[in-house]
Amino acid sequence: MIGGLKGATGSASIPTYVLPLSLVIGAGAVLTAKKHLVNR
Repeated sequence: MIGGLKGATGSASIPTYVLPLSLVIGAGAVLTAKKHLVNR
């Protein structure tokens, strides 16, 4: 994933910030999911 972002942007610093940011957003989405939607 980092290699793809590095190739697309041409920089190594941008993927360094994009990957942790996407992980934090994903974790927040998981933690705020409604329980009745998950427990079917």
